[in-house]
Amino acid sequence: MAEILLTGNLSSVDAVSGFAATWLVQSTFLLSAGLAAGWLVRSTGAAVQSAIYRATLATALLCPLAAGFVGATGLSAYHPGL
Repeated sequence: MAEILLTGNLSSVDAVSGFAATWLVQSTFLLSAGLAAGWLVRSTGAAVQSAIYRATLATALLCPLAAGFVGATGLSAYHPGL
């Protein structure tokens, strides 16, 4: 009985772990780029840095929705193998 439960849920576990790994890679890249951009504009003032940091956070949080939209529409996009 335990074997049936484990094999039946394996595909959903694979899907969730793949989604989590993709989101981790994408958000790490976006947050790194945002932090670098904030560092580059540090002489312009705190308001500009704050705007960049807020936009970076919003982008990292909305990234899975955008990826889901692209996948649902059938558009082909680059997808690195993890």
